[in-house]
Amino acid sequence: MISNENEFKRRTSLSSSLRRLQKRHGTTSTGGLELIEHDYSQQETDVECRPSPDGNARDNANHYLESDQAKTEDKSFVIERTFGSMHCTSILLGVLVSFGSLFSVREIFMNCGGLIPALFVWISAGAMMFVGAQCYAELATCIPKSGGDFVYLYHALPTPMPAFMQVWMGLVMGSGATISALGKMGGVQFLKLVCRRCDDIDRSSPLVIIVAALIICLLIMMHCRSSLLSAWFQVSLTCIKLGSFAFIIALGFVHIVTGRTSNLKENMWYPLPTNQASPMVAFAVSSMSFTGWQSLTFVTEEVKKPEKNIPYVTSFSVLIAIGLCMALNISYATLLTPQELLSSQPIIMLIGDKVLGSWSKLVHLPILICTLSDINIIILIVSRMFFSAGRERQSPSLWAMLNVRYNTPSPAILVMLPIALILLVLDISSVLSILGPFQWLTSAMVVATLLIYRIRYPDRDRPFKVPWAFPFIYILYCIFLTSLAIYNNPRVLGLVLAIIAPAFPLQIILIRLRRPRTFLRAVGNVTRFLQKLLLVAKPDDSGQDINL
Repeated sequence: MISNENEFKRRTSLSSSLRRLQKRHGTTSTGGLELIEHDYSQQETDVECRPSPDGNARDNANHYLESDQAKTEDKSFVIERTFGSMHCTSILLGVLVSFGSLFSVREIFMNCGGLIPALFVWISAGAMMFVGAQCYAELATCIPKSGGDFVYLYHALPTPMPAFMQVWMGLVMGSGATISALGKMGGVQFLKLVCRRCDDIDRSSPLVIIVAALIICLLIMMHCRSSLLSAWFQVSLTCIKLGSFAFIIALGFVHIVTGRTSNLKENMWYPLPTNQASPMVAFAVSSMSFTGWQSLTFVTEEVKKPEKNIPYVTSFSVLIAIGLCMALNISYATLLTPQELLSSQPIIMLIGDKVLGSWSKLVHLPILICTLSDINIIILIVSRMFFSAGRERQSPSLWAMLNVRYNTPSPAILVMLPIALILLVLDISSVLSILGPFQWLTSAMVVATLLIYRIRYPDRDRPFKVPWAFPFIYILYCIFLTSLAIYNNPRVLGLVLAIIAPAFPLQIILIRLRRPRTFLRAVGNVTRFLQKLLLVAKPDDSGQDINL
């Protein structure tokens, strides 16, 4: 296989002619546009003529070709299932136990009025997230295709427009605004951790932008190199993160065991600090902290035994996240006074100053780890949505191709890089406020498709099935959160509509309308050039096809 790979790389170099490449790989015609397909079984094998054991010279080329084809016929050119239960658990815990556990505590305590109502809010929000996670788990086992929200909306609804809107929002907000904002935060935390003179550094500083660009580029390169490598990197980040949180929890429980509970008693219950405080706002904030439990549905085709791992790992991870958030809140209430909990300074900084003393700079490490973890997971899930969109002809066909050497969707990954780098120089923090309402509304639509699939395909095999009441409960819950967000900030609705609006004409112009043959020929030339440049080819999806 090494010689075959070297031969393929030699023949697909930029200096090789298109005729020679087509002769080797074959072509398929799609609407007048020729796209190159990769077929391992059709590769030539260079062998020499050797004498047979009986002394008679004969050509062994056919023998070696037949044996090589027999080995490659069993291995299709698709994304490999490399994610085990450990990788899946680290992905979910990495996104569930993140910034919400560090920065949303003050807002929850301020809108609740103490530890007891705050714990009730965390449990209630966690229970709703558990219901939604169960609904997504049924969809993932019923429709074992990668792509998450895009796949479920595309196959369930009569129009592809809602699914295309997911791709558009993933392109603008997921791969653009979110990754660039997290990259800047990671740059700030890294500089504060390693540099003594960077305590007051601004996020718009050129040095921060350079470090953020390096972080984003390195993570994207890692994903292009190996999906399994990125999964193991996520395992290590999650372990470090959980270790940091376990240290904070241990500090709080040591104070309780040793009788230092004065702060805990004061934080149990107190009047709401302001007239604008509302438990509903705390409920919405805690719900936003639990987002990301649907991440595994975007990588279903890469999960080993998805019919078992996705439901079990999702349930286990959500329950662990609820328990960790409650334990962290108890530790915060034990270590800090009510005035410190409600102050504007981040809680993690206050704990570092009180506990670590001169080593307080180490508190920037868990924040940096959370940043790297979130960027890593966003690249993973958004790229799989782009890959699925390309496979369903809702995005450029190049996005649906895999690297022939590493079996990674490198075009779908690399498309995020220029957008994130461009938005690094812009201040888009205000736009991120629309992510919550849009995600809740999308989740309501996706869970509604669960009812559509049950009615449309009642006989389909469902390894995991939830009660009928779960979809209705979660849909009402998402509608409530969306309405609450729009009521508290009507400007959010305008931002959502302004960002989504370009998706309608783009979908009509680029996908629905009949395009001139000259345009298709130009796109074909660009696609072939990028295929040879990136060494990518269309995968064999025969093992992933599902009749819907």
